[in-house]
Amino acid sequence: MPQLPDLDEDLLLAAKGMRRRVQMPFILAMSMGWYSLVAVLCAAVLLAMLRGVFQNPSVSVEPLPPDAFTIMGLFLLLVVVEGAIAATITYALWWERPWSRDLVIGWWAVTTLPAVFSIFKSGVGPGPLGSIVLSLLGLGGAWWYLYRKTTVVHYFQVLAARERRGAQGQPSELQGA
Repeated sequence: MPQLPDLDEDLLLAAKGMRRRVQMPFILAMSMGWYSLVAVLCAAVLLAMLRGVFQNPSVSVEPLPPDAFTIMGLFLLLVVVEGAIAATITYALWWERPWSRDLVIGWWAVTTLPAVFSIFKSGVGPGPLGSIVLSLLGLGGAWWYLYRKTTVVHYFQVLAARERRGAQGQPSELQGA
């Protein structure tokens, strides 16, 4: 068997079609916890908003301006989209899917949208501009971590090799492992 100096044990096992849980980098594991928390919080906010919409208030409330419904609708849409992305990221990280890093980048792109909408609505100010800067810093940091950090790139290479092997119709898991 030829020597493969660039491949380590995880890549060799993935090439042979043997499944073994790969050690997830620490920050990636912590982010899985973060995204699961965000998904739960988004679901709670969604349920609270829907409960408020369908519940008949017992006290009289002044009518809301038409703009308020547009803002609430956009907020509700954002909560649904971010919650769905967060839940999908958690699923993908838990089940070791290589496409999870693309979703993380998508998450950071989506978190920039409220600030962009705010700038169109009320103009450039310190609040929306700061939010955009923080989101872009998060996007840049996530991109560097997921696509440039050596250990994380290696982790996703192993996952991609394992998935390619499974897509070719080869057995991808050891029995009893």
